[in-house]
Amino acid sequence: MRSYVGMSSCPAAQHAREGESVYYLAALVVFLIELVALGAFASLGLAWCGTGVLGWVVTVVLLVAVITFWSLFMAPKAPRRFRPVPYYLAKAVIYLAAAYALYRAAPVAALIFVGVAAVSEPLFHRHNIGQDGSPRG
Repeated sequence: MRSYVGMSSCPAAQHAREGESVYYLAALVVFLIELVALGAFASLGLAWCGTGVLGWVVTVVLLVAVITFWSLFMAPKAPRRFRPVPYYLAKAVIYLAAAYALYRAAPVAALIFVGVAAVSEPLFHRHNIGQDGSPRG
């Protein structure tokens, strides 16, 4: 029988650390995708209203609106966090609008955005569900 002096040499501890690494990598990728989505969503103001003063005002209003919505209903420590189905529906709407905005500017960037989101979201979701099925916060 093996005896392990420290947790670092225990195979179970090594596996747990690898699982944590995947979680933190997925969390980082999802966070970066969310930042890109928020910026791309806000840039729709420039697409709709041009690059004049009105376009910039609409862009800032969209950015403030989507950040406020996100912080109230979708952030990990949101006061009224959505349950899983509304959460992922709202996220899909924001991501689709962001993909559209990216597609207007750079189609390849939109494809990369959609691909990375399609891979990272399910990976992060697997680690982000609490015991009752709701997103952890």
